Amino acid sequence: MKLTVLGGGGVRLPLLIKGLIGTGAQCPFETVMLFDIEEQQLATMGKLAQYLLRQTQSAINLEYTTDIREALTGADFVFSAIRVGQNASRIIDERVALEHGVVGQETTGPGGFAMALRTIPVVLDYARIMREVAPQAWLLNFTNPAGIVTQALIDQDTPRTIGICDSPEGIKKRVAHFLDVVPERVQLSYLGLNHLGWVTDVHVDGISQMAFLLTHYAELSRQDAEFAAFDAELVQSLGMLPNEYLYYFYYSADAVQNINRVGETRGAQIAQLSQSLLAGLHDAVLREDYAGAWDLYTHTMGARSQTYMQREMHATAQARADRPAVAQEDAGYAGIALRVAQSMLGQSTAPMIVNTPNHHAITDLAPEDVVEVSASILADGPHPLAVGPMPAKIAGLVLQVKEYERCTVKAAVTGNRRLAIEALAAHPLVPSYQLATQLVDRYLRELAAWLPQFA
Repeated sequence: MKLTVLGGGGVRLPLLIKGLIGTGAQCPFETVMLFDIEEQQLATMGKLAQYLLRQTQSAINLEYTTDIREALTGADFVFSAIRVGQNASRIIDERVALEHGVVGQETTGPGGFAMALRTIPVVLDYARIMREVAPQAWLLNFTNPAGIVTQALIDQDTPRTIGICDSPEGIKKRVAHFLDVVPERVQLSYLGLNHLGWVTDVHVDGISQMAFLLTHYAELSRQDAEFAAFDAELVQSLGMLPNEYLYYFYYSADAVQNINRVGETRGAQIAQLSQSLLAGLHDAVLREDYAGAWDLYTHTMGARSQTYMQREMHATAQARADRPAVAQEDAGYAGIALRVAQSMLGQSTAPMIVNTPNHHAITDLAPEDVVEVSASILADGPHPLAVGPMPAKIAGLVLQVKEYERCTVKAAVTGNRRLAIEALAAHPLVPSYQLATQLVDRYLRELAAWLPQFA
């Protein structure tokens, strides 16, 4: 089988390769094809990946190309992890929002909106080519904002699409650590949208632990910085555990204040880390010092992991002691995507939390709305598990954000400024139509190079 990786020159690529290596004899792929438009970066990551495969005597054949048709032809699975405009555009996304007094974050609020506008047309173009040269392929999307991009793919004739996010899996691992059990014994009941989800129940070996977790939430938050971002009173009132991205909704003023206090956005920090990493990897690969390249990679990615959401939640750029300083063994997004592929091939039967058309899982939403829920993953794709109606305490927020997502897809596809303003005005983090207009016009000016559909 052939796996194609769109964005194969990205910094997460070595984690995917480590994940593939970790599956051993169960790895379903004979060929991995990397695609990227950044030729030097692609070659650097491609050579490092080939080194990792050689070190373990893996039988996987890894190739790389800047030709999208060559990359996609004959693929069985396609992993999409692209960033249109690279980190330079992310910096603009976040800075413009903060300058207007609202949350500046990569996937949430105005920043996520700007990212969606420039990303959706590119992803849809790749999907069109995929349907031509690999009509049997499944597209596993972890291109952000993952929920909106997956919605666009489903709406625009690419039904063989599954959206991937590692946030719910992260919650599962952190809860398992607190309960002192292995994650495999934990099953989450989960509902919502991408980066807007709640855990409604936690089972260990089939027995609910939710009442215990809510009662002991103060203790849980002392052990985990992401849970500590939410007041115990709020969580106990909800009766659910919030995804960490809900911090931007429940504490939006604090998030803006904290980022401004640090004086640097996460995007600016990531840009500096990535620039230094890629330059160092390029030099090491040229010298064929692959061991040195891998040491640099693991050190830099550890620093990246340890500073996740530190600015927004805690007004500091300092590393967190409760996060590992090495790459996760399951490769994050890539590890989840691999498990989805294995499930579709009959190698696993455990339900997974994915982004997929709702069908009738959440009864408050339309069947075609992409939601983030638990699903059985079979050969013909995800089958969402029944959820029923949303709790009243979250239903209004989910419905409003879903309307924003639908409108954003339409604006990105049509290049219509008026629709873009209507979409952003629908977002709960944008308090007025006037502000939505100002933000859209700023983004259309400063991101014009990546928004040709609005020209």
